[in-house]
Amino acid sequence: MANKGKNYKIEAEIEKYRAHQNWDKALEVTKNQWSNSKSANGLADLNDVVSNLLHGEKELESYLRANPPSEENVGKAKESLASAEKHLRYVSTRCPKEKETLKREAVLLLVKLLFAQARYTDALNEFESISVDALTIHSITNRMLKILAEGLAVKAMCMEKLIDQGVRERTPQAEEMIIKYYEQAGDILLVYLQNRDVVDLNSASPTYSGNVAIGSGSHNTTSDDSIGSILEMAVQKSPLIYIEKGEVSKGVGRFRDLLRAVGSTTSKNLYRLTLARQLAEVLLRGVCSATYPPIALKTDRKRGSLKARQYKAMANREAVLERRPEHKQSRQHSYDNATAVYDLLAIALVRRSNCAILAEALERAMKFSYEEPTSGTSLLCHS
Repeated sequence: MANKGKNYKIEAEIEKYRAHQNWDKALEVTKNQWSNSKSANGLADLNDVVSNLLHGEKELESYLRANPPSEENVGKAKESLASAEKHLRYVSTRCPKEKETLKREAVLLLVKLLFAQARYTDALNEFESISVDALTIHSITNRMLKILAEGLAVKAMCMEKLIDQGVRERTPQAEEMIIKYYEQAGDILLVYLQNRDVVDLNSASPTYSGNVAIGSGSHNTTSDDSIGSILEMAVQKSPLIYIEKGEVSKGVGRFRDLLRAVGSTTSKNLYRLTLARQLAEVLLRGVCSATYPPIALKTDRKRGSLKARQYKAMANREAVLERRPEHKQSRQHSYDNATAVYDLLAIALVRRSNCAILAEALERAMKFSYEEPTSGTSLLCHS
């Protein structure tokens, strides 16, 4: 009984450090904390399983932070992620049955790794090898929520890639499933973000099933504000797919639902701004008034102009001015979002001959442009 209590504390501490993406500290806690006795049937002991999971997770996440999945990075991913794959496969094949949660996490991480390597069929096969239907958002840790959201998003992306490559047939049923997985990923991400902001890490109290720590209504938070390129891309996909299919009401409605669900706290604002920018782009492209779900404004260009101004204010408020190296990624993300928003604002205001307002906005935007010129554009608007 005393042993179980000790294991619970260790597992909770490991989950805390994983939530902060501090894998070195988690590995330090793991080292020599459990007995080295082997499980039945030649499977690994808990210490080996957790250590391999942490090593694989660390290598994968560190790589993807610097090299988001793309066709240009496929070769590098195949070379750089070989060690991470080895660690994750160790967990997925040698994890004791009573540690099914750890196996599920390893497989979902492996799915993401295979996607980065453009091994789309392999990724789908790995996903199908585990069961996620029985999981509920209140039965897993916040870290697992993010991993699950990424897994669902990657499943949809792999299906799209295989259809584009002609490996799978494009059918209405396949398109419905793709949208379903994207929407599930987006919904789970929202819960992850809300939990991350609401719950203080030091007061979180996870519950347990067997020897495996799982979350309750209280989830661990993370100090990492980035949701990652996979989820950022995925949550925008379902509304855009609806719009491409001509189902504008559903697409715009999904954008609105996501924006309403995401609060205005600091850790969510870059995500919120990305969604808002996408909606402004849709409106400025000229959505037909007959199909756009009505709000108070009368014309689509006015809607787009208003949205662009609103998101310009959001971009100003969320500028990352910190120059330290560890803030480089957040700073670049903030700058890219702000640049896109100001491009939209330029389109909206020039259409309405409001160049003076645009010039004023660009002058105020100089705080984004520590290494970028904006004064020339501003002077051009004044001339």
